[in-house]
Amino acid sequence: MVTSALEVELHPAQVEDKSVLRNLLELYAYDFSEYDGADVDAHGLYGYERLDHYWTEEGRAPFLWHIGT
Repeated sequence: MVTSALEVELHPAQVEDKSVLRNLLELYAYDFSEYDGADVDAHGLYGYERLDHYWTEEGRAPFLWHIGT
C-alpha cells in the first residue's frame, strides 16, 4: 500500500488571485445550480457580484487553500 501525506496551507488571497477565486466560485455555483435553480448569464457565467467586496469591505477577507504532496 502506498500512502503520502498532504501538505495543507491556508493563505490570504491577493488581488492577483482574484481570477482563481472567481473560477472556483463559478465551479461552486455550477455544482449547486441543480438545487438552487441558478442559471448562467449571456456570457456563460453564474457571476458573483460581491467578489470585489472581499478586498474592499471591512470584515471580509479572501483565503485560498493550497494542497500539495
